[in-house]
Amino acid sequence: MVELWKTLVKKILEIIPVICIALLSMSVVMLVVSLDPGVKWSEYNQELYYGSGIFGYYFNTLWSSLDVAKFAGLKDPHHPCTGKYIDLLKPLHDESWKLPVRSALHVGVGLVSATLFLLMVSVVTNEVIKLKLFKIITNITALGTGIIGGYYSYKAIDEFKRGIPEAISLMARSLDDPANRYYFPEKEEMQVGYNLAKYSIITTIIGCVFILVYICLYIPFGEGKWIWQKKSTVIPDT
Repeated sequence: MVELWKTLVKKILEIIPVICIALLSMSVVMLVVSLDPGVKWSEYNQELYYGSGIFGYYFNTLWSSLDVAKFAGLKDPHHPCTGKYIDLLKPLHDESWKLPVRSALHVGVGLVSATLFLLMVSVVTNEVIKLKLFKIITNITALGTGIIGGYYSYKAIDEFKRGIPEAISLMARSLDDPANRYYFPEKEEMQVGYNLAKYSIITTIIGCVFILVYICLYIPFGEGKWIWQKKSTVIPDT
C-alpha cells in the first residue's frame, strides 16, 4: 500500500508541472490577445432616453473608442445624419484613462511569463542536478510572480470598469434630469478583451494553486537531495 501511494505521488509530481505550464501559457496568450488594438473591451448600444427611438452606440478597445452616436439620428446612406448632437465621450475620443489599464496588463504579461519561464527552468534543471532546494526556491519564486501577475491583471480590468463612467460626458449620465440621462452604466456590456483578461486571472490562480500543491508534495516526496546532504561512498566487498 505504501509503495502504491509513493508511485501515485510520483506520477502526480510528474503531471503537475505540465498542467501548470499549459495553464500559464494559456494565461499569457489571453493577456497578449486582450492587448491587441483590434480587440473590443466594451460596448454600449442603448436608447438615448426612453421613448426617443434614437440609439447611441460606442465601443472601446484599449487603444481607441468609436462613437457612432456623434450624430444621434437615423443613418441614411443618401443624406447626412440628422438628429440631436450627443457628446457621449468626455472629451470626445480621449483615451488617456486607458493608459493605467494597458500598463497593468503589460506588467501582468511580464510577471506571468516570468512564472512560466521559472517553471520551465525548474523542470529542465531538476533532470540535471536533482537538487531539491533549488527546485523549491524556483517554484516558490514562480508562485510569487504568478500571484503578483494575477493581481496586476485584476487591477487592469477593475481600472477599466471603473474608468468607463468617467469617460462619459456629464450630460450623457445626468442623474438630475432622467429625460436627458443618456447613459446607463448597468447596461454597459463587457466584450472579448475584458473577458479574456478575466479568464486569464482565473487560469493564473488555478496555475498558482497547482504550484502550491506541487511544492507541498515535493518537499517530503520529491526525488533528489538537499544541498547539505553528502553522497555516501559504498566500498564493495572483496
